[in-house]
Amino acid sequence: MRRITLLVIVAVAALSGCMSNRYIVTSTNPEQLAVSDTKPEGYPRSHIEKDGMNCTKYDEDYAPGLVVHGKKTWRKVTNINSLGVACPTKE
Repeated sequence: MRRITLLVIVAVAALSGCMSNRYIVTSTNPEQLAVSDTKPEGYPRSHIEKDGMNCTKYDEDYAPGLVVHGKKTWRKVTNINSLGVACPTKE
């Protein structure tokens, strides 16, 4: 009788654990993925980096990704354009 009671308790605990699942969305690179109802603040944005005599322009934004277990994901999209030696001057 004790063994049956113990099995019932374990079964109820297991079922209650399954009913309260919390889903977690993870990424190997969290800087490339956001989980929220809206696009991360501050996007789209652009910046220019100088590498020696050449310049490169980076345009960054977030695009809607998959909905995972009711959670909306956003994936980072970056367009990279070489400006060559036509670097803008800072004033």
